[in-house]
Amino acid sequence: MKFLLRDGRSTLAERARYRRAMTPRHALELVSDAAAGESAIVDVWVFAPGPGDHRPVDRNALLEWVGARIARSRALTERVEFHRCPADPNWIRDGDAQWEQQVRCVDVGDEDWDGLRRRFAAVLAEPMDLSRPPWELHAFAGAKGIAGIPDGSTFVVLKFHHCVGDGIETVAIARRLFDDPDSGAEHADRNVLSGPPLLVQTAAVPLRAARMLRASRRARAAVAAFDALVDREAITAAPAAPHTRFNGPLTGRTTMDVVRWDIRAAQDARRTVPGATLNDFVLAVVSGGLRGYLERHGELPRESLVGAFPMSAVAPKERLRAPERASNQFAMVLLSLSTDEPDPLARFRAIVAGSAAGKSRARTPPAVTATTALDDYPWWIARRIVTAHQRRVASGAQVIANTTVANVPRGSGELTCCGARAVSPSGCSPYTAGEGSTTS
Repeated sequence: MKFLLRDGRSTLAERARYRRAMTPRHALELVSDAAAGESAIVDVWVFAPGPGDHRPVDRNALLEWVGARIARSRALTERVEFHRCPADPNWIRDGDAQWEQQVRCVDVGDEDWDGLRRRFAAVLAEPMDLSRPPWELHAFAGAKGIAGIPDGSTFVVLKFHHCVGDGIETVAIARRLFDDPDSGAEHADRNVLSGPPLLVQTAAVPLRAARMLRASRRARAAVAAFDALVDREAITAAPAAPHTRFNGPLTGRTTMDVVRWDIRAAQDARRTVPGATLNDFVLAVVSGGLRGYLERHGELPRESLVGAFPMSAVAPKERLRAPERASNQFAMVLLSLSTDEPDPLARFRAIVAGSAAGKSRARTPPAVTATTALDDYPWWIARRIVTAHQRRVASGAQVIANTTVANVPRGSGELTCCGARAVSPSGCSPYTAGEGSTTS
C-alpha cells in the first residue's frame, strides 16, 4: 500500500520515519472481542455561548477550529498499523487522514435531556473505525431547556479508543484542543519514537520468548508471595463478587446519565467519616444506588457487591517525565461495597476501610509484579491470554467486579471552543460485556 504524505512523497524511508512504537499497555487495549466489546473513553464538554451570541456552533466552524489545533497532539493524526505475527502493532502518521470525517455536528435545539442522553450513549456504543486515527468529535449544538446549562450551549463529545491512553491522557488531549492556557506542548518520549523493523522483531522472537518465560516465572512467584501476605494477615484478601445482571453478555441498549452535586455538600458529607476521601463518598453513593436498584428488582444478593476502581501504578513525577509510557499504567483496586449493610452510615464507614485496604493490597510489590507481567509478553501471545479472560468475564463464567468507578480530574482554567467557554465537563467510563455498570 502506498503511503502518501501531504507533499506527495511516498518512499519507504519516509514511511519508516513516521512510524512510532506502541507501548505494551497501549497495545493490549487493542485486544477486543466481538462478544466483549471494545474499550473506549468518552468525555462530554459543555460550551456556553458568550453574551449576545445566539448562533449555534456549526460544522464549518468546528472544522476550522480543529484543523488549526490538530497538530498539538500526535494521537489526532496517527492511526494503528497492524502486522502479522510476530510483529507488534505500532502508530503510523496518516498522511491522508481525512480527519474531517471524524468531526460531526448536529443541531439539537428541539431535543430534551433524554434525547441528548440517548445521543451520548449511542456515541459510546458505536464501534470505532481503527483504519483511521482512533478518535471522534461529536458536537450537539444549540441545546435549550437543559437544567443547569445555559440555552444555546454546545455539548462536545470526544471519544477515544483506550489504545490512545487512559483518562488522564485523553483529558490532556482535549485541553490542548480547547486552548487550555496552562497546557504545555506535548513532549515526545524518545524511548518510543520509533519501533524496531519487522525483520528485527522476527529475529528477536527467541529473545522475546525467553523474556516472556522469565516474566511468567516472576508472576507465579508474585502470586505465591501475595498469598503468603494474605495468610500472614499483612494484607486482606480481595473480595469475591457475586453474580448480578451486570455480569454477563450485553443486551438491550446503552444508557447513561449525568448527576451533579454541590462540591461543598459532598465535602461536608465525606467528613462525617474520619479519613474518608471524596472518592470514598462517591463509592458510597454508587453502593447505595446499586443496592436500591437491585432491591427494587428483587435481585439484591445476600453477599456484598464488589466495586473496582483504577489506581495509577506510576508516580506523578514519572508521568510528567515519560507521559506515554506512564499512560495506561494502572492497577484495578477491588473493594466490598457493603451492599449487604442496610444502614448508609455504617456502609460508608465500611467502604472507607475497604478502600484503604484495597489500595494497600494493590501497592504491594507482588501485586505490582503480577499486574505488569504481560508487558513482557509478545503481543500476539498476550492477546490470546487477554481474549480468553475477556470471554470468561463476558459470558458471566468469571466475575471480577460488579461495577467500576473511575475518577479522572479534568482540571481548571478557561477552556474555549469556537468562541464559546467551557462550563461543565463530565465523562463516561468504558464498559464491556460482563462489566456492564460503570461510573465516572
